Formats: sequence, C-alpha cells, structure tokens
Amino acid sequence: MFKRNQINIIIIIFMFLTFTFSARLMSFADVKISGFEYFAWIFFSIVLLMVNFNSGFFKLRISSSYLLLLAFLILFCLVNYFFVNVSISSYAQGMFFSFLFAFNFILFYNLGLSKSDFFLLSDVIIFIITLIAILSYFERIFFSGEYQSYFLRGVITLVKDPAFAAALFNINIILSLSIYLVNKQRKYLYIVIFSIITISLLLFLKALIAAIIICLVFITIYYNSQVTKLFLYVLAVFFFLMLMITGKPLVEEIKYKAELYFGQGSERTPRNALYIAGFKMARDHFPFGSGQGTFGSYPVGKEYSKVYYDYNLDKVHGLGPEDAQGKTDSNFIFDTYWSSILGEMGFIGGFTYLFLWILPANKSRRFLKSHDLETRAIAFFVFMTIVSVFIESIASPIPGQLQFIVIYSGLGAIGYRILKTQPS
Repeated sequence: MFKRNQINIIIIIFMFLTFTFSARLMSFADVKISGFEYFAWIFFSIVLLMVNFNSGFFKLRISSSYLLLLAFLILFCLVNYFFVNVSISSYAQGMFFSFLFAFNFILFYNLGLSKSDFFLLSDVIIFIITLIAILSYFERIFFSGEYQSYFLRGVITLVKDPAFAAALFNINIILSLSIYLVNKQRKYLYIVIFSIITISLLLFLKALIAAIIICLVFITIYYNSQVTKLFLYVLAVFFFLMLMITGKPLVEEIKYKAELYFGQGSERTPRNALYIAGFKMARDHFPFGSGQGTFGSYPVGKEYSKVYYDYNLDKVHGLGPEDAQGKTDSNFIFDTYWSSILGEMGFIGGFTYLFLWILPANKSRRFLKSHDLETRAIAFFVFMTIVSVFIESIASPIPGQLQFIVIYSGLGAIGYRILKTQPS
C-alpha cells in the first residue's frame, strides 16, 4: 500500500509529464483540445486535495505575508472589474490564469513533503529533462528537418516549443548543481556540462546567458574567489572555442537579435510593441490597468480585445485578430509575460504581483549559506529557479506555462516550506 507522500510524488510526476509532453504529442496525433493542460491541472489538483483531505491539509499552512499580498492583488483586480468593459467570463478566465502560479504554490506548499521527497522529485525531473535533451540529438541525427548548419537549431523537441526546452535545460543545471552540493557525485556536473552544450547548440541566447549566470552565481556563493577567476577564464576559452566552431551562425544570431530589438524600427517588433503598449496602458488606466483578460492573456486568443485597436497593436506583425486566433503562422500575442501583467494590472498591481512572484526567492536567500548542505541546496534551487525563469520571461511567456509552474511554483513551494521549518 502506498503512503500518502508516495502518492503525492507520483501525482506530481504525472503532472510534470502531462504538462511537458501533451502539447507535442497532440500535435503529432493531429488532435487539438483547447485548454487541455489547464483542465488537467484542475483534475490533478482535485486528486491531490482528495489524497490529502484527512492529513490536516485544509489548515492552510502558508506565510501570512504571501496570503496578504495575494488577497490584496485579488481584491485589487476584483475592484477593477467595475471600471472596465470586459465580459465576466473573460475577466474570470484572465484572473484564473494570472493567479494560477499562486494557487499552485499554496497547493504544493501544503503537501508537507520532506527533504528526501524533494530530492527524489528532483532526480526524476533531471532524468526526464536529460532524456528530452538526448532525444533532441537523436532527432537531429536521424530525422530530416530545416536545421541550421550542424546545430540543433531547427529540432522541434518533445516539448511545446524548442525555446521552452532550452529553459528546461537551465532548470536541469540548477537541479543538478543543487544535488551536487549535497552528494558531490560527478555525474551531476556532467549533466550540467551536457545541458550547457545543448543550449549552446540550440542557439538560444537568453537561455545561454541564463546558464552562465546560474553557474557564475553557484561558484561565487559556494567557492572561493580563485575558483571564480578560474571559472571566468574557462568561460572565456569556452566562448572563444564556440565562436571558432560555430563561427558565422552564432555571430549572425547575435547581430540579428541586436538589430531586431535595438535597431531602427525596433518599436514595431512584436515583443517591444507589447512592452511599450503595456506601459501606456498602465499609465492611461492608472491606477488599475486595462483589466484581466484584455491584454496578452488566454481570453484574447478566443475573443480579440479592443485594447489592441486602441494602441494600434492590430497593425503589428503577429498581433492582429487572425494571429490571436491561430489562423496564421505568426502569433506573437502571448510572446511576453510581464507586459501583460503590467498592462492588465497597472503599475501598482503589476509591481505587487512581481513582488509576490519573487517572494520565495527573496525569503530563501538567507539559507544559501546554511551549515546544513541539504538546506543550502534547496535554497539555491528555490532562489536560482525563480531568477532563471525571470531572465527567460523578459522575452518569453514561460512563467504562465504549466511545465514551469509545477517546477518554480510547485517543487519550489515544497522547497520553500522545508526552508521555513529550518532555524535561521
């Protein structure tokens, strides 16, 4: 007979598998079920509630600061409903998707899993993500596709988007470094190296920058300055060799991105246009914002919002009504995350939301140099995962993707609760 914690672990693993692979598997099968992942989240959450019903779960153990911030934001958004012209259905959906990470955080926090459970889940997730990376090489070698030179750029991977795969490889780096802190097994360092190489070959600059920051922070905190210098030298040699090996494609990718986001006419680049509009909405609709479900959130894909016309976004490539409804191959409606939060919630709500989102990372910092190695490892994971996801989220919607929510706001919540029980 399985124990309660074992059942919780099995359910969490199935959640991660479902959220990571369902979109691609349905694409292979030519099946489209709108909102499948979110219905799956509701189903898994109900199962977790049922499993933990008699374990004191409903005492709602969570820090008062987290609950107060969340309550303020929900109330703030509810009040805003009376000042905007949005259907109650779209508004409710928008609120659900905006606060899904917080609902998931509270759910996982209250599971009460132990340190051993945390590290078991970490090992399973490392195995799954490493398998995704290995299969990417398999796809590149044995399947035809529109690949860039001899890189991995062009592989579709088994996840929803290759960029999401690159972000998952950074999660792999964080988890592997965290476990290496505890057991010093070299295989975890090999996984780190393998993940960095895979990210480099995918040619995703954001992910590569995040990977470098993760490694640099790890070495800076846990090793002396001499090792940090050595790391910087190795890093410089690595980039020199990468430039020598990759040559033109990597340089062209850097030039292309620089021109796209900072060159002439960059304000018409979809991501830049979304951020500019987000700031304008926060200013024009002060203090609340344009309202839930109106800008860059799930309901816009079903019913195109008038704010896109108000700010001439309908004329930007990939942001028109047909793009939003998936009728074209250029859909950039959901291409950023924080522009949507800022536009819909305004300056006050947006910055409060950000503070709530990073709260676990902020609170975990004091445990980064704990005398207990397991506590130190968990703190590094909680802190660095949120930092990494934030770096990626500047030009990506991954904070709202369930495969990442179940990590930074799921496994992260489990780790955060463990830290809360440790002495200062």
